[in-house]
Order: sequence, then C-alpha cells, then structure tokens
Amino acid sequence: MVNPLSEAKTKIESEQAELKVGRFQVFGADRRAKNRQSQTLAIHSKALKAFEKYLPQMFHEIPSCEKYDENWDRFIEGLRSDCKSEDSYRKALIFVLKCIQKGNESGLWQLDLPTIPLEITRTKLPYDGKWFRKNQACTVFYHQWIENIERYGRVNYSAEVLLADVLFSAIFHSGIQTARTLHLFAKAVASRTGLFSDEQQIWIETELNNAPTNFIDRQGELHSHWRFFPALPTLGLLQRWYRNRTLTFSVPNELEGFEYWLNRHIHQYNAPEITTKQLCSYSQLCVQLHPGVFYPQILSHVASDKFISLGLSHPHWHELHQPCVPQGAQINSITKPAATRTRHKGNARIDRHSLFLSKLRNAIQEKSSATQKNTRQNTLKALTALQAELSLTEVEQILLGWLYHCIAVNKNQPSSLRTYLSRGGMQWLNLCYGENIHSWSSEDFVTKYRALLHEDQSSLCLITHENEDEDPESEPKYSSRADYLAKRIVTLHKYGVRHHGLEPLSEGLIDGIREKPHIRAGYISEPLFRYMLNVVACCATFTTREKRKLECIAIIAFRTGLRLGELIKLRVADVEQSDEMWLYVRTTQLDDTKTDSAHRKIPLAVLLTEEELAIVKRYFRFRSHSQTQSAAALMFPSEAGELIPLSDSDVRSPIQDALNACSNQQWTFHHLRHTAISRLQLLLHRDVLELHSGNRLLGQHLLPWDADRCELIYKAIMSGHPRGDYWAFAQFAGHLSPETTLKSYLHFSDWVSASCIRQAQYEWGFKTRHFFSGVSINQLQSLGWEAGALSYTRCFTEIRTGLQRYIKRINCKPQQLPPVAVPKRPKLDLFAMLEILTALANQDDILPLQTHYQITDDVIKPWGHKIDALKQLKTKRTQHRLFHSSRINDLLPGELRSHAEKEEFSDMVKKARKIYRTNQKELVGWIQYQLMHSNTRNHSLPFRDPEQLKVFIATSLKLVPAGRIRIQIRCSPINEKQWTSGLPAQIDIDKFIDNPNASSALVWIKHPDEAGILQRQVIKNEGIQKFKRYSSPVLFYLAYTIALTLFSVEQLQSWSKNNTLSANV
Repeated sequence: MVNPLSEAKTKIESEQAELKVGRFQVFGADRRAKNRQSQTLAIHSKALKAFEKYLPQMFHEIPSCEKYDENWDRFIEGLRSDCKSEDSYRKALIFVLKCIQKGNESGLWQLDLPTIPLEITRTKLPYDGKWFRKNQACTVFYHQWIENIERYGRVNYSAEVLLADVLFSAIFHSGIQTARTLHLFAKAVASRTGLFSDEQQIWIETELNNAPTNFIDRQGELHSHWRFFPALPTLGLLQRWYRNRTLTFSVPNELEGFEYWLNRHIHQYNAPEITTKQLCSYSQLCVQLHPGVFYPQILSHVASDKFISLGLSHPHWHELHQPCVPQGAQINSITKPAATRTRHKGNARIDRHSLFLSKLRNAIQEKSSATQKNTRQNTLKALTALQAELSLTEVEQILLGWLYHCIAVNKNQPSSLRTYLSRGGMQWLNLCYGENIHSWSSEDFVTKYRALLHEDQSSLCLITHENEDEDPESEPKYSSRADYLAKRIVTLHKYGVRHHGLEPLSEGLIDGIREKPHIRAGYISEPLFRYMLNVVACCATFTTREKRKLECIAIIAFRTGLRLGELIKLRVADVEQSDEMWLYVRTTQLDDTKTDSAHRKIPLAVLLTEEELAIVKRYFRFRSHSQTQSAAALMFPSEAGELIPLSDSDVRSPIQDALNACSNQQWTFHHLRHTAISRLQLLLHRDVLELHSGNRLLGQHLLPWDADRCELIYKAIMSGHPRGDYWAFAQFAGHLSPETTLKSYLHFSDWVSASCIRQAQYEWGFKTRHFFSGVSINQLQSLGWEAGALSYTRCFTEIRTGLQRYIKRINCKPQQLPPVAVPKRPKLDLFAMLEILTALANQDDILPLQTHYQITDDVIKPWGHKIDALKQLKTKRTQHRLFHSSRINDLLPGELRSHAEKEEFSDMVKKARKIYRTNQKELVGWIQYQLMHSNTRNHSLPFRDPEQLKVFIATSLKLVPAGRIRIQIRCSPINEKQWTSGLPAQIDIDKFIDNPNASSALVWIKHPDEAGILQRQVIKNEGIQKFKRYSSPVLFYLAYTIALTLFSVEQLQSWSKNNTLSANV
C-alpha cells in the first residue's frame, strides 16, 4: 500500500524538475499556465516539508501516527509562519488534508480531519445577539425622541436642548457613530464654526485629535483634517442654531465631561441603560433603515472606526472644485534631474570640499567682502544662483531648499544658516548622500537618525574625556548638543516631507513618543493631470524620446494605480496585444512583487480616454517593434540599453515637479496611485454622488468618463467578483483585503457615506416637519412642505439660502481642459537611422518606425545608396574593406555586442557632434582615414606616415581615453623618436625597433572590459590563455554610421575611385 504523503513528495519533485526546463520553451498563455503550476507546486512542497518536520514518521513506508494530535497544532503554527499570505496558507493546508484523506480512504490510517479555516486573521465583526439588542434599544430611543417632538413640539427651547437635538440628529440622520467625532462636531456647532458649500452639499471643516494625519502644512507639521456633511434634519437644526444668535452654550472640553452632559439628555427619554458611546456605536441599524437609504456595510464599519478610511485634506478638497491654472513661468520651471551619484562601497562620505559644499559655504559666508557683512538679501540671491548654476542630486536639493526656506520664510540670518549647516545639515547630507531615500520607511529614518545622534554623542564623549582639565569620571555634558542636532535634523526632515515626499518620522528622536500614522491622502483632478502632461511636453531639457516615455508612464500610473517599482520593471511582454490590452503585474528578474497579492492583471484600454489610448498604443507599437529578442525587454528602458531599467529619480522627479508646478499643493508620484484607486470608488457610487447628473463641473474634475464608459469599467473590474465590490478594489490595487485599500487609498468614504445617508425620505407629522426643516410655519406652508416626504434634494436650496450668511461658497470653476500636447516630430538622428536599418537588416516591418518618425521611403532609399557606395571600398587585393564577403548583403557592420560598448557609443556620438561643430574638417578627415584603411580581416588600423598617426590619435583622444588606445610600432632605431614623440604617455605602445627597413604602426582600441574578458577566458580554458588582447570596433562603427549621415552618395562613390585621401572630398 502506497503512502500518499511520500508519493505526493516524489511526484512534486519530478514535476518541478520538468517545469524547470519546460516552462522556458513556451510563451503567452502556455507560459503563464506553467508559471501558475510552478507556484502551486512550490506551495505544496512547502506544506509537505512543514508536515514532515513535525511528523516525520508518517512519511515512512509503514507510517506511524503516534503523537499526531499532539504535534498537529505545532504543524499549524509552523505552516502559518512559513507562508507569506493567507491564500498560500489555505492552499498548503488543504493539500495536506487531502493527502491525509487519501490515507483514510485507503485504510492506511484513520485520522480525524480538522475544519479548514475560511479566514485566518480577519477580525470577527460584532454582529451577535448583544449587537442586535443594543441596536433595538437605540431604535426605541430614536422613536421616543421623534414622538416627543411630534407630541409637544419645540417651543421656547433652550440652547442646551437644541444643541442636544442637533447631536441626536447628527447620530441618527447624518451617520456620526463615534463619541469622539460627535464631541468634535458639538464644539464646532457651539462655536458656530464657518460652513462651506458647493452646488450640491454643505459641510463643516475641523481637525481630529489622536487620529491618523492627512495633511502637512508649510512648516512640516502634521494635521488630521475631517469634514462632516450633515443630512437634511441636521441641516434644519443647524439653521435654527446659527440664525438665533442668542443661543449660546459651552460644550465641555473633555470627552468624559461631554459624555456625562449628553447622557443626562439621553436619560430624559426613559433610556437609563444607554450611554452616549452606545448611542453612537449601535445606531447603525436605525440609520440604514430610513426609507431610501442604501448604505454599504463596509462604509458603516468605517463610520464606527472598525475600519479606517481617511478623507482628503481641506486644501485638496477645495482644489478639486477650483483647480489651479499654471502660468508660463511655472510651465518652464521643471528641469531634467541630475544623474544619481551613488555612494562608494564602505563608509565613504561626501567630500567636505566638494564643489557644491564649497559654493554653499560661500553663499552663506559671514562677509560678502573684506569690509562688508553679508545680508539676508545677498544670501537669498546667492542661494538662488547656486541652484540654477549646479546640477544637484535630490539630497543636495533638499539641503539647499531647507536653508533657503529658513532664511526666506523663517527670517533667519546668514549666521544661523552657517550653524544649521555645520550642526545638522552636513550630518544629514553625509547620511543620505547617494542613497535612495524614497525607499526608506518612517522607521528606517528614525533608526538611521538615532544612529547618527549616537555617533555624534560618542565622538563628543571621547573628546571630553581626552581633555586633561576635566574629570574623566564626570558625566559629559552633551544632552543640549544632542537636542540641538536632533531639532535641526527633524526640521530638515519636515522640509523634505513637505516638498519632496519623504516619509514622516514615526516617533520622536529623543523622547521616543510615537507619532500618529500619516496617510498621503490626495486626488489629482483631471485638469491638473492634463496641465501636468503639458508641462512635461514643454520642458526644454528633455529629448522627445524621454518626453514620450514620461508621458506614457504618467498615463498608465494615473489610470491603473501601478506602483513606481511595478512600472519601472514592466516588460513589453507584460502588455497583451489585444483590444483590451490586459496589463500583467508579476515577478520579474529585476524585482519581486511587493506581496503575493500584487500579482494581478488590469484591463488597460478601457481605463484610458481616447487621446490617452492613442498615445499608449503608439508607444506600445514602437516598443514592440524595437525591442530586442530577449523576452525581458523593458517597456520603459533607460538610454543605457533595452534591459537596463530607469532609476526611480528618472521618473519620480520630473513628474513630481510638473505636478507641483501646476498646483498650490504638494504632490508625490505615489499620489497617482492614490487617485487611480480612489477614482474607482467614485465610479462605483457615481449615481448617489450625482457626478453625471448633479454637479457636472465637479464630476468633470473627478472622472474623465461618461456613464456608458463607467458601466464598461465596472463590468471589467468589479462585476461578478464573488466577495463584493470593495474586494474587487483590493484586487485591482494588489492588496490582500479591503482593509489596506480603505486605510490608505480610498479618500472619498466620508463623502460617499454622507451621500448615501442623505437619500433618506422622511414622512413626519407637522410639528416634526416644522422643527427639522428649520423654517417658520408660514414658510413651511408656502413651500408646500407640510405634505409629501421631506428629502435633502427637496429642501437643500431653501436651507442653504437661510444659512448663506454663515457659508463660504466653494463653487466649481468652469475649467477648460487643455488638449493633450501633440508630440513634436521625433528627431531623425543617427540613432533613429540605426534603428531603422537594423529593422531592415532583420527583414522586419518598418511601418511602425516610419509612422513614429513620420518619414517616407524617399528618406530611407538614399541610405541604401550610401551603403552600396561604402561597400565598393576595396583593398589593393580587391577584398572588401568594410564587409566580409560572407556578409556582403548586410546593411551595417558587426553590431556592438556588450552593454559597455553600446553605452560608450552613445557618449562618443555626443563628442563627435561637438567636434563637428568646432572643427568640421578634422572630423571628416578622421572618418575618411578610418573607412579607407580598415580591413575586415584585422581589427587594427594601419599607418605608414607618423604625422598621419598623430593627427588621427589627436582626434581619437577627443572620443576615447588615452588608456584605451594600443599602438604597435615597427621602425628602425633612427625613426623611433619620429614615431613616438608627441604621443600621450597613457597610451599603451609596443615598439619593435630591430628591423631597419620597417616603418609602420597599427592602432587598436581596447575593449572597455578587456581585463575581465581575458580573465574569464583563462578560467573557461582551464588556465590556458588563448589570446592576449581584446579590441573593440567601436571607432570603426562610429565612423561608418556618421558617414551615412554626413556625406552624400557622390562623395562616398568618389572614395572608391581614389586610392589617396583628398582634402576636397
């Protein structure tokens, strides 16, 4: 009888071995199926290893089930720690249970099977008998309160009674479900805090205490902004309160005192067992049972603080209504980020005498001249000039910007800036220089800053003990010094948080007090995004290729919510070539996904507008055609090569700067992800928010799609999800559960909840209508409100008119969306020509390239004539100079193979252009000699004339370093000086001066990685060195390609007729 556990183990090992070889031989859907099978086998293998660890005797040929019950719980704990996600844990556990069941069926053992858990860590919701009884008690209280108003009315009511009624209405009619927010609302109403309104709703703005923060002010301080949208009955009572200025009441400042006060009013309605907290917590059912209300259950959890979903800050909310229109100076304000300078290995720090620090110290020096003290105005001018003069890394920009902020905003003096730089700025720069600080979490910053403070204190302690005048056993006095340094680092970090998107510190550096969590809540409006694209298109420091790449990255991030790391590693093969353009997010060789849940697929085409879809499709066709044969070719490669990804700063900095140039708020690249996910929440609740029927202007700022497109998107992403719409949000975002999505990315839960609640219809008696409508009896009758259901839509205009003295209008401004910038025609440069010729040589369809570069066959045909002319160049033995006879039909010479050569070739092209602009004749002569003396049989370039050698070397030194050139000279001792004089000492020269009749030289260009190649070939050949040098054809390749663009067909044809150089050619 076969043991099912050992059989499964053997079967998994054999299938994994087959997949390891087989999955790389298939592509597309078959490849994805193999990958899924491989992941499943890995989970099953992990499950069996964990089971064998605790119950090894059950894998024997004759298994033993001894201690099965005792070790089962240990196995469960071990498996849970081995599995990274609940999904993999469930799959692993189910597989083990199936194997045990097979043993039960075969009679090998008889073991009880435990229940398979459906959810592992999800918090159980409190919907039990106690919850329903409490909700029933709250509902009874609500009806008693309404009946009391209807029976006795509210005549000559006191301020205290009216305020209590306002609070009860806020609970039962407007959805406040925590005592903390009710207390905050009560204080705002009692002080008659200003109201805000747009065309659709009225709200109150205030701040929460002891809650996650969502706003950073200009000083870097964190705030938790909160808005309350009152429904109809609450609005009517607010009108009575605000308009009667004689009504005043002081709400207790402490929460306990407030609850004690409100409890007295609750107990007046024969409800002694209900407290304020219970009334808030258990009013959900009453709120949802009002006629007309459809309230998503998950949002009721948010309202009761079981889940967290933070709304937008007040400035962000206002800017959604009234987008900022950038001016001309702002449009031209972004620049290309400086190349990232990485830290050397070890503990190397930034040079204290670097150019940046030297100029920075000069800008904030004590005296502007020998007799004149430096002023704030001169310092400001010097810092501004320094920022424009140097190309700075982001870390240097943060330090410089902080010092500028201190003197411009905080009004510090230059002497203070010098202290700040020496006691905080330099230490911070040493710590962060060359690091990717955007990848550091809040805890990472705290750990590194504390280590920096500890290092500073240790050095001070050592100095103190070395002082002979001090007592070695005395306590060193460095606490005030550490406090000062910590304060400077904290203020510098706050500036980086506010203006460069760094993560806020999670706790204090000295006191260790835990800070409130911060959520970067933000939503980029459609006008802002469109202006941002225009700013990128107008940036003069980017090439057309770079602009197209950034534009496409921004569009995909804005519509799909992909993380920056997921975008950078996106491959051409990850976008499906179909009408839907399914985009697959999966693990690649560059990086793993953030979690297992991050593996997902997104319907790209349906999320894009028509203009955006045309842009993305055009770029995708271009990349699909120009990619290499590698399946790992990137969608957005760097200029260094098809497989080399962009750095984070290459993408983050320009897009972030463009966003900030178009807005009064501070944005980060990650806000694109926040916007894409929050947009789906708006799409789901578009009807109740009336985005297409009510406030159309606001709807245009928030959604780019019409109702029909919204329905298509809903079906593509959310329709049919087995666990509901908000689980579909989580899957779209790459999250395990909706809790993460709600907490960090859905910023309209407060608005959606209020909109759902205010759909209620109220059929009340006359006295109740009169009280909650907030109008007089005569107005009630003249408006016809004494009959028919009262609703928010019916009464909003009249109530807003009554409150207009206390309302600040935030009306949406009609904002004409700027058109997507039409990209300029891509420059048809040398690289474009090589790309097209390579495609022709591979017999590929060049139509996408012709469309991309907007050229016709008439432009391409002359290139073929020039290539034919160059092929006519022959040696004295009538052998082809530039192409071997076996490759005579090729269009280009041998392609540069290594990444180092390709990167070097790009730099050489820039240097050659510089030579052409300054001395055209020099470059022409250099190219002619290179092509008319090359030989396909040898990589060396021959010379018979010493002067010609020196002229050629002089030009070559402008293209490659002298150490890369190798010259072999054969001459007599008499001519040695004639050949070697004037050559740089760094050139590698081999001299053979034993032949009196010799007078020649050969020139090679060393391969950039010659030493590594030679070392590897020795190892490969078991210690035998087959060749002593390894040269590169990069100069020959450069001369050939430039000749195709620089010379006419007639000039190239004349070369083959002449055996000597002609200066007139």
